[in-house]
Order: sequence, then structure tokens, then C-alpha cells
Amino acid sequence: MTDGSVNTAVATETMQSPQSTDTGFSAQVVGKYKVTKFKRLISCIANILHHEIYLQVDGNGISIRQLDLSKAMLVYLTIPADYFYSFEYDQDLMFALDADAFNNAVGKARSRLELVLETQEAEGQLMCRTKDGMVLLKTWEAGDIAKLPELSPDIHASVIAGKFKQMLKKMNGDYFELAVSESDYTLSITDDTTGGIEHVMDRGSGMLSVRCDDETGPDDYACYSVRHVQNMLKLWPNKSRVSVSFSKDKPLILTSSFGELVLAPRVVRR
Repeated sequence: MTDGSVNTAVATETMQSPQSTDTGFSAQVVGKYKVTKFKRLISCIANILHHEIYLQVDGNGISIRQLDLSKAMLVYLTIPADYFYSFEYDQDLMFALDADAFNNAVGKARSRLELVLETQEAEGQLMCRTKDGMVLLKTWEAGDIAKLPELSPDIHASVIAGKFKQMLKKMNGDYFELAVSESDYTLSITDDTTGGIEHVMDRGSGMLSVRCDDETGPDDYACYSVRHVQNMLKLWPNKSRVSVSFSKDKPLILTSSFGELVLAPRVVRR
């Protein structure tokens, strides 16, 4: 208990919220575990969106509701207000900033990170402050917020993220076919190439749970981009659990505690 009290006292002293009547919002992430998780989240999003990130700030926290440039992937995530050591805002805000610059600035944090937007307008500067220094990032007006489509996937599985990543590394083609068998308790992926090899994950090699809402057969599989799914999986540490949902020729949904990453399928004639 003594260590916890000391750490709290230090954090309170060194991470005080800035006192400014013009501040649009300020948020602080404190603690190595939370900072590392936040860094992983921003790194994954920056890798998916590439060009710019739209940040929406309101009473729920900081949200990203955005399609990638190809419009094949949807980021639909919220970092809740109570995730932060402190979270203050004067009014709902939405602004854009450079994805790589934001990722690089956040990546410098180790156990403390402070974000401050010193304006209530979209065009301004976001301050990213860590223990080692401060970076100012230009912000500008964001584009449209993407909406989460009404999806009712029939197939649901829970797997170890690292095992899924290892399977995808074995793919030779650009796409793979994903299937699940509830009776066999397996998840399988197959190269979408002539004579593609099937790789199977079962209860002993990474499969944690499986449920099919409707009866599925050998033709109930969907085809997805290897590279896109690999980028999505960067949100999860290797030993963590990732929830996978999909239907035949429907989007793939990977669900985390922050929300969903959604990928459109490649529909092929069979």
C-alpha cells in the first residue's frame, strides 16, 4: 500500500492539469501498463489509417470512427474517459492530425503522457508531453465520422492473438480463406492460391471458444486480405485473447475492450 500511495502522490504533483481558459481538452495517461497499451493502440491505428487520424472528444472519452483510404477497413474505437488519470474538456470536439507524427510523439512516452489541445477550434496544436519533453502537433478540421454498419455475424471465435499471427505468416498469397467448425472446435485458414495449404488452430493450439449461430457447412467461409488482418492484429499482444466474428462473404470483426476493427471481405466466385 505504501508504494501505491507514493506513486499517486508523485503523479499528482508532476501531472497537474494545465490551467487555461482556452483549453479545448486535456487528458493524462499515467502508469507504464496504461501508457504501453495506449501506445499500442495509437500505433495500430496509425498503421491502418496511414494519412491522418480523426479524434472525437466528448463525455465518453476519445473516439476514432474512421475508414482507411481504401475504404476496406473501419476503425471504430473509444478510449473511455475513465481510462485516463485525468480527462477534462470544455465542449465536444473533433479534429484531425497527422497519423505518423502522432504515433511518433506518443511512442516517446514511458510511464506518463499528457495531451492538451489549447483551443476549442479544430485548427490549432495538440501538445504531447512526456517525462522527456514536449511535441506540438498541428491539428485541422476532420472529415466525416464513419458509422458502424449493422452486422450480425453468424460465426464467433476467441483465439490467442499470437497463434493467429503465426498462422498468417505462413500464407503465401495476398488473401486467405477463413472458416470455423463448431463440431471440430477448430479455426482454419487457407491460402487463396491454387493448391493452397490449410492451417488449423484447435483447442490445444490457440482456440479458446467457438460458437455458430446458424448451422455452418464447408462452404461457409470468407476471404480476407492477409496484410490487412496482420495490421489489425497489432492491437493485441501475442498472449492476449482476440474475439473474431464473421459470416460467409461478410466483413470480419475483431473486437477489443476499446471497440471494433472491421474489414470488408474479398468476394470471389466459386
